[in-house]
Amino acid sequence: MTTEKITLSLPTTLVEQLKALVPPRQRSAFVAETLRERLEEEETLAVLEETAGICSAEDYPYWDTDEDIDRWLREFRASWTVPDFSEA
Repeated sequence: MTTEKITLSLPTTLVEQLKALVPPRQRSAFVAETLRERLEEEETLAVLEETAGICSAEDYPYWDTDEDIDRWLREFRASWTVPDFSEA
């Protein structure tokens, strides 16, 4: 993976915590992984916001209660067929 050196300004207390907890030669990797995780969270939140409300109660009346959902799942899963590989 190619890398790029950048300059960031961070609160002093945050830098102090980083220095106290992460060894010097591991800080870039730590910051990169933490940033990657946070960006994934932001992307997930954006998708959730974009798709919020696509399932209306009118369209899915069989999901009204927990019991309705359980019943729907049981019926849906009962329709699955499992191939019999025992004779292969």
